[in-house]
Amino acid sequence: MADKRPALGRGLSALIPDAAAPSLNDRSLDVDTDLLRPNPFQPRTAIDETKIEELARSIRANGIIQPIVVRRAGEGYEIVAGERRWRASQRAGLLKVPVVVRDIPDDRLLAAASHAGLRAVLDLSTYRNLLRNRGDNPYTADWRPFLEFVAARVNTAAGVRYADDPTIAAVSFAGEVDGVNSGDNTYGLTTATLTTFYRTVEDQWHRVAPGPLLTAGGLSHLDWDSGIDWRAIFALPHNDFAALHVYTEGDRETAVPAVAEFSRAIGKPWVIEEFGFPADLPDAERARRYADVYARADRYGAAGVGLWNVGAQTTDTYDVGPQFPLTSAVVRRHSPGVRWSRHRTR
Repeated sequence: MADKRPALGRGLSALIPDAAAPSLNDRSLDVDTDLLRPNPFQPRTAIDETKIEELARSIRANGIIQPIVVRRAGEGYEIVAGERRWRASQRAGLLKVPVVVRDIPDDRLLAAASHAGLRAVLDLSTYRNLLRNRGDNPYTADWRPFLEFVAARVNTAAGVRYADDPTIAAVSFAGEVDGVNSGDNTYGLTTATLTTFYRTVEDQWHRVAPGPLLTAGGLSHLDWDSGIDWRAIFALPHNDFAALHVYTEGDRETAVPAVAEFSRAIGKPWVIEEFGFPADLPDAERARRYADVYARADRYGAAGVGLWNVGAQTTDTYDVGPQFPLTSAVVRRHSPGVRWSRHRTR
């Protein structure tokens, strides 16, 4: 039997042991690189091209050390863990890559969280990403049919409608929106349009499923004049708490105290929905940085802190786990009641 892994991040492996990093006893298959495709519902969409090129050079010299974890999708495979390795392998000119195939039905995520006594955040930013990938403007599109579908969906593993599932503590709509005043704003997005988008989707969800807490999603770009009126968004009537992502010095030094002060003024809690530091930092330095973020959260009265990501990868990753003992010790210290153990082969 495999020991249960903690579920502090949002990766598949955090809740379902079968999705964890390949073990020594796993058999890998060599499959054509063009049979693999990224997960279209991956919440994170930013790709660091410099990191991909560095990894491609390493793969040319040493090959792929850790197989890519996939699940079957039609006549090919959908990547569960290792998208950057796949992209770097393509850049390195590999025609085949090693994969380990897992059977991971989507509904098992919430069912596994419920079984472990955990509460989940239902992140709907994946729909935003899907709209964007097919060329639609996700901030002017009609989300109502999608939201009604999700709320009415019955979890095939638990037999409970998503609208009624007590495991879902909160619904997050579309975090990490690009700055209105940034070069990444390819939709002609305005400050008013963005605020109206969040008001609309929160109102629509609240009408069909008023139980869970609602949040716009973890916002970034709050430390400069990005055109995101985060105060208006966090003050929306159905936005129950403010959430931000903390990755840069500006996030830590400027956004955190500003959001904390504003949240106190309007009487709402605030959370660091997500933060992290890359694993290529020395473990001691990375542990120090994690401790600093937790200290800031405590100093400014955060209602919760989430991190990206609990997992077993060791390179080209933000994963935290026993493979980084000093960093994981800091996370454990700020996660009372969570027991960590290395994944054992079944």
